[in-house]
Amino acid sequence: MPNKRITQLNQLDVIANEDLFAVVDLDGQETKKVTFDGLKQNLPGTATGSAQNTYIVPVNITVQDSQELWLTGSTYENTSMIHLSWTGPTGNMDIYLPDATSETNTYRSIRLISDSTFSTSTIADLFPSASQTLDNSSGAYRINKAYEGIMVWSDGTEWFRIQSKAG
Repeated sequence: MPNKRITQLNQLDVIANEDLFAVVDLDGQETKKVTFDGLKQNLPGTATGSAQNTYIVPVNITVQDSQELWLTGSTYENTSMIHLSWTGPTGNMDIYLPDATSETNTYRSIRLISDSTFSTSTIADLFPSASQTLDNSSGAYRINKAYEGIMVWSDGTEWFRIQSKAG
């Protein structure tokens, strides 16, 4: 194989996680190898090594009265879209953004969208982390309509509302 032209190589129809690829350093320092699995972990739009494309795959959250949810930990670490569904009696739920100052959240955006189960008497309040702000406020952004959404972004210090949509 080392002396074959690309046109002489056999066609590969299925790539396995352990298949190797050559990575050429443009500075000419060293050509390296990487497995397909290792390559997937470094592609934009991937989450924890899964082979996602750049489509937004949501995390579904069931919202309930008198509940509190912190968007921290491995479940939400790579999440960019959160789909909210209300269940049970009407009321309020508090959702807390992760720490804007952590390396994982610097220059990160998160989108939240409610579905048809929301009404004006079902409320999800989105708060910044303790001592941080969302649009320079420690107060909440209220989601209380069907198909309402918000997109927030962190600069490494605080969260900014960069887009919102009311249903």
